[in-house]
Amino acid sequence: MVHGNIEMISSLLVRISPEADYAWLREKLAAMPGFEVGALTDTNRLPIVIESSDSATADQIYQQLCELPGILFVDIVAVFFDDLNSKEPLCIRNAGEI
Repeated sequence: MVHGNIEMISSLLVRISPEADYAWLREKLAAMPGFEVGALTDTNRLPIVIESSDSATADQIYQQLCELPGILFVDIVAVFFDDLNSKEPLCIRNAGEI
């Protein structure tokens, strides 16, 4: 999702319960608009990148993730604000700096 010429990209690390139905969960996440789902790690963490138009939309997405069966926690690793007319990101914020 894009707001004007600015796009908000969030890098997440989702902790998944060992008992979760991973195939169902992965299919559900991959079907969500603006989601790119990585490979499950051997410690039951799933990297996800999402695109949103603003922080309120991103917050709603984070909450939706937390409510899915099998998801224990959503770690926000980094948030990028990208000007679609530029080759360089506008701002990079690491979770430790927020």
